[in-house]
Amino acid sequence: MLPVLEHGTMPLALAYHLPLVPALVASLVGNFISVSLLLWLLTPLTNWVRSWHPSISRFVEWLFTKTHRQHSADFDRWGSLALMLIVSIPLPFIGGTWTGTLVAHLFGIKYWRAVIFILLGSAIATTIVALVSLGGLTAFRAIM
Repeated sequence: MLPVLEHGTMPLALAYHLPLVPALVASLVGNFISVSLLLWLLTPLTNWVRSWHPSISRFVEWLFTKTHRQHSADFDRWGSLALMLIVSIPLPFIGGTWTGTLVAHLFGIKYWRAVIFILLGSAIATTIVALVSLGGLTAFRAIM
């Protein structure tokens, strides 16, 4: 459920010899909880932060407008699939459910549509990490 560490669940599960499928399900459940809460709280939280001071409100507006302008063509072309692709990149600060949640909020993607596509992307990323981890463990065991 934590940013940056969200994809570390699979290597950790494999290191402790936990079964792969239950570890994947537990990872997705944790992501579902964080995504659901974040999507639900982002609008009120953004409004609250913007109410602190007019300069903060202008900065947030500038940031949202700039990001929207730079990336709206991709979202017009790819739609929610772009959200899933962003989340499916298993690298810190580039992909992940927290990044996807912020993107969904910024582009106004409907709640349940965002949750579904973020979780699909998370399943892809978690599977990639699990496969890479399994390959790494197999190679490590072969060397030792």
